[in-house]
Amino acid sequence: MATPSDLSRSNHWTWTDLAALIVVGVVAALPFLQVGSFAFLNYDDPMHVAAQPAVLSGLNAQSGVWAMTATPSNLWHPLTWLSYMLEVSWFGGGADSPGVHHWGNVILHLGATLGFYILLRLLKVSTWVAALVALLFSLHPLHVEPVAWISSRKDVLYAFLAMASLACYCWAKQKNLKSAYGLTAVLLTLALCSKPSAVVVPVLYLLLDVWMSDREGDRSPILRQFCGSLKRNWMYFLLSFVVAVVAILVQYAGSHHAFMGQQGLWERLSYLPASVSFYLQHSLYPRYLTFEYAYPEGIRYGVLTVCGVLVLLLVGYGVLTRGGLVRMRYRSGVIGLLWFLVCLAPVLGVFYVGSGFSADRYSYLALAGLAVPVALYLDALQRGLRNMSIAVLSMIVVFFALLSFKQSKVWQDDAALFTHGVKVEPRSGTAHTNLATLYRMQGEDDLALVHYQKALRLHASQHIVCYNMAQIYAGRSEWGEAVHWCRQSIKQYPDYARAHNLLGRLLQKRGGSFSEVLASYERAYQLDPERVRFAMDYARNLARAKRYTEAKEVLLDTLNRDKGSRLEREQITAMLQRLETYR
Repeated sequence: MATPSDLSRSNHWTWTDLAALIVVGVVAALPFLQVGSFAFLNYDDPMHVAAQPAVLSGLNAQSGVWAMTATPSNLWHPLTWLSYMLEVSWFGGGADSPGVHHWGNVILHLGATLGFYILLRLLKVSTWVAALVALLFSLHPLHVEPVAWISSRKDVLYAFLAMASLACYCWAKQKNLKSAYGLTAVLLTLALCSKPSAVVVPVLYLLLDVWMSDREGDRSPILRQFCGSLKRNWMYFLLSFVVAVVAILVQYAGSHHAFMGQQGLWERLSYLPASVSFYLQHSLYPRYLTFEYAYPEGIRYGVLTVCGVLVLLLVGYGVLTRGGLVRMRYRSGVIGLLWFLVCLAPVLGVFYVGSGFSADRYSYLALAGLAVPVALYLDALQRGLRNMSIAVLSMIVVFFALLSFKQSKVWQDDAALFTHGVKVEPRSGTAHTNLATLYRMQGEDDLALVHYQKALRLHASQHIVCYNMAQIYAGRSEWGEAVHWCRQSIKQYPDYARAHNLLGRLLQKRGGSFSEVLASYERAYQLDPERVRFAMDYARNLARAKRYTEAKEVLLDTLNRDKGSRLEREQITAMLQRLETYR
């Protein structure tokens, strides 16, 4: 006769599971309840929600079409855009309601947490061990960034859908249900539409196959199991391949293409071992967290690189050999480390993802790979040792909850986030840039210039920093300095439309060559024809050059695009009426 302990270790669902789900959901939410009162951040939030017209218009046919093709952040993630729009239309989100979008992130994080609990139960982890490890995963301080930052919606959305697809895959394999395999494909597709990083999920299916085989007593070599699983799951890999191609094409078509040359592939790959050990270090010791980390230097870089190489060799040995770790009790740990590496693979240097060394949000799904072996090992311990380990793990969970509560406060507004960023990572050019921008918005231009100059010393190729410095000098009527920094911005990123438009304005103020003024306005308009101000500036100067027909065409095209505010549209109409006198 089965004992209660045996039943809890099986994947038969009982009322105890419902109780565990409720406990996990409530406890996991506690550190993040405060984020509902947080503000938008001047760190990608305007681009994603607060100043994005398509999102602020809510969910409709026009915005839906826009979401399917929009790539302002150099990423294709239509479902993420649609989630923002849905919150605007259904729950009153928008530029004046950041709390709605914050709560959206919290709910998705809780969904991913509950999905992870279900996944552990499908791997036949006992009920309360699964609940405790799910909380260990959910309350990890590295999750604060994707939960508390509205612009990180794509990370929690894709993680929720990926976790659902992983659980569905386990269920499909255990029950051999074709409909469940189909649902897995649907969930994978949705995850891919949330963030291209979901391309790694089919590889995680292979790792789940190994874990499930281990639970059934199959200890055959890992590589052999991979090959068999790969044949069965080719459809999932095909889906991921298609989205991977789309993601790469989008990156090369966007602004990232201009920055890829600043750091070549081999230079990025040289940091791969250090990046692996850095993420592992923060996973095991999550202190001194911030929104972006500078590249390590000197002894620190050497130590991180050596540790990273050792981790990679350990995983490679465990996967490729027939003996050793493969047939030892550490096999689940090797699979967990492989999961960790697979999830981080898209951000380890093969593809350009930004100027920073690493970011907490990239480790969201990777942490599950470290948590699963903890659950499997804990479940296999003898009762006395098991109870003692559960007590220790419970204390770690409480510690993580307190750290997450404290770290969440860092994300409450611009001042808290950027001040913390400079304090924790003083070598981060992005932290200094954002703090300088905050000072500039507060009218403290001298402090802003200090931090902008620090940012340039740390990372000389920063077109936005140069552009902002040009604006400060323009505000002081120091036209020579303003023009210099504006040209520097264009030199670093020739396709930066704002810098071209500003250069046109500065040259006009300074009394520069009219041909260069017109060329600057024309280039700005060519790069960003949907920005109404650029169109109006260009048309106004076309009229000065007596090119009236071209000026009218620019203004009419802008009206037809249906962009801009009501006041701007009225101004365009008035300009067109004046141009009618020059037929």
